[in-house]
Amino acid sequence: MTGGTGGLGVVVARHAVQRWGMRDLVLVSPSVVPEAEGIGEVIAELEEAGARVRVAACDVSDRAAVHDLIDGIRSRRRSGRGRGPRCRCPGRRCGDRV
Repeated sequence: MTGGTGGLGVVVARHAVQRWGMRDLVLVSPSVVPEAEGIGEVIAELEEAGARVRVAACDVSDRAAVHDLIDGIRSRRRSGRGRGPRCRCPGRRCGDRV
């Protein structure tokens, strides 16, 4: 979820977990500051609701950076550390698992 550590991103992340039942979230921000305002509490809240949450830094205007992010998610899935969502990235086959 791009903008996932910002105010609106947090609202959407909560909604995705509480209403849509999403269980695997990657909150993406151009730069991740560990002490970003309240992000620790948000992660704890989402995890308490049953979601697995990862926060990642990625400039989504940089196609190569986005592909690296997706590849990292994909490798976590292969290693058994997560099941990723279906890819919606331009240039990938629609429906690829990440």
